[in-house]
Amino acid sequence: FEAWQASWKDKINKALPDVRLGAVLTHEDGTTEEILNGWHETVSPETLDFVARTFKVEVNAFDFVFTGYVDFSYTTFKRYANFSHTTFTGDANFSHTTFIGDGDFSFMTFTEYADFSFATFIGDVDFSYTRFTGSGDFSIATFTGGADFGITTFTGDAKFFKTKFINQCLFQESYFGGEVNFENAEIENVGHFENGSFKNGELPNFLGVDNSKTLLVFSNDDNYFNKKDTQGNATDRIAQLKRLAEEQGQIDQMLMFNAFELNAKAKQPNASWVLKIVTGLYSIVSDYGRSFIRPIIFYGLLIWLSFLYSFGYFVNLADISEIHKHNCKSAAVEQKLDLSRERAAVEYALFRAGGVFDFTDTGKQNNAV
Repeated sequence: FEAWQASWKDKINKALPDVRLGAVLTHEDGTTEEILNGWHETVSPETLDFVARTFKVEVNAFDFVFTGYVDFSYTTFKRYANFSHTTFTGDANFSHTTFIGDGDFSFMTFTEYADFSFATFIGDVDFSYTRFTGSGDFSIATFTGGADFGITTFTGDAKFFKTKFINQCLFQESYFGGEVNFENAEIENVGHFENGSFKNGELPNFLGVDNSKTLLVFSNDDNYFNKKDTQGNATDRIAQLKRLAEEQGQIDQMLMFNAFELNAKAKQPNASWVLKIVTGLYSIVSDYGRSFIRPIIFYGLLIWLSFLYSFGYFVNLADISEIHKHNCKSAAVEQKLDLSRERAAVEYALFRAGGVFDFTDTGKQNNAV
């Protein structure tokens, strides 16, 4: 196949002008439709042109290499389409294409722009282990069957604007290195993004989705996400992810996105210094409310510092002074309070700084300590 492409591409007159690409679709009711739009009004003479074709048999392009620009737009695959392990070295246009049977796009490589916008996948489709070096565009596409994008690599942008997933929606362990746009997408089932990595790209955009029924599952490990994504509409995108998690009762996931949101707000150019300081302290003391141990550690540190301050401030009294004797009276008899410097510092720190432990008994008032 590669040799055949080279045989005629070498003979093409490179000086030829681009040609106008036109195709006429004949519908089952007999009406016709001329296809001429801005995406492919003109093409190079080297284009592999499959526009508006209908494949009534299985298509087996396993391990093929398509060199240059390939146009499958408005094509219909009525049966199984196998493009597994195939490489497209130029732009690949599958826009407005209909896959009636199942489609295997696993282990593929798209070195340039891959356009699947407005495509319709009626059967199951498998994009697992596929690499999109350029942008992968599935905007306004419809996946009626299962859609498997597991362990897929999007080095460029991943565009799923207004994409509709009716059945299974799998993106586990996928890598997203650019913009991730699921704005106004419809995910009828669960969107699985477990172990999906966004650490080198933007946090995904799910603005406009239906909060009441959109369930997304991400890994709660924030190392999968880019904490430096704070510019532009980052706060809006993160806030939407937090709302989605909260709506579906995913508390750990909600707290993670809440941390991202606070961090992004504090790093905005117009953020006040008060917000930056308070947010920074909140991050240090409790990891934005996600840590159970950190507040206890800092609470203990507060008590310890209070003890050190008290110990350095108090004088070591062997006997209570006359002026404070009235503070040490019990209900029955007057008692002498043997209050050492160390004991006074400990009890002061625990009672005043701790606010929880009170070791004063009925024979000793708090103000004596």
